[in-house]
Amino acid sequence: MISEVTFSKLYTSFWNSLLINSKNYVRLVNGALIKDIHKPISSYSSKYNAYINVLSFELYEQSLDKGSLLFTQQEIDSACQFSFDKVSSFTSFYKSVQIPPYSEIKNEVTFILESLTAQYQNKSPIIRKPLEGIGMLNHSEVDLMYSSTLVEIKSGDRKFKTLDFRQVIIYLTQNHYSSHPVSIDRVELFNPRMGILFNTDVDSMIYELTALTPNEVYEEVKNYLCEHNLLVNDIIK
Repeated sequence: MISEVTFSKLYTSFWNSLLINSKNYVRLVNGALIKDIHKPISSYSSKYNAYINVLSFELYEQSLDKGSLLFTQQEIDSACQFSFDKVSSFTSFYKSVQIPPYSEIKNEVTFILESLTAQYQNKSPIIRKPLEGIGMLNHSEVDLMYSSTLVEIKSGDRKFKTLDFRQVIIYLTQNHYSSHPVSIDRVELFNPRMGILFNTDVDSMIYELTALTPNEVYEEVKNYLCEHNLLVNDIIK
């Protein structure tokens, strides 16, 4: 079994054949279609970005539950431990590294947290929406949803990449074939660290990337994921 991250990163020949216009589309998105929400923040250290991102999102989820951006020391310590355990499970770097104390990254965490709050505070967001697996693909989680919009949060020191759109298509496919699908009409990419946002409707995004309809793309992804031998033979390292 594989994760959606692994599927989006490694099976390059499949994605290149499906997303035939991805390079041009991503260039257009980053060049003309993204919206600048606020100025970016400099990273404490880019090597700790994954940890800081997970911690910020964990505190954001807690803030929705409690209705406040104020946290006790116990809540912060618990969120730090949870975030470290999570990034350690998928990034070997954190297994043997000393993470910075919260006091040193507090400004950056607060910046990302406040950016998420400002963007989604009036939209009744659903956090970590679970999605069922398909074939060789494990179950996964959508970062955030509101109304009929699927949101992928990216917090690297970068604009958006083809990989981001691959992940979005995976989530859309999982939802389409879910036993309890929800209505998703729009897709949003948001990078709170960089202060950039891209929002579009599902039909036009998929057509611009593939020249196909959403249902045709979902079927292609599903069929591929159910072909075990093809998956093994098609990894490009």
